[in-house]
Amino acid sequence: MFYEAGGKIAMGTDAGTPFNVHGDNSQELQFMVDLGISNLMH
Repeated sequence: MFYEAGGKIAMGTDAGTPFNVHGDNSQELQFMVDLGISNLMH
């Protein structure tokens, strides 16, 4: 709803902290694209 209403979404990372390994953030980006949230630089 937020995105569809024009809300801006950004992705950050806690990579390198316990339970947040490097590389998982790319999977999060794929989840966003799969849900229809793409062209984040638009």
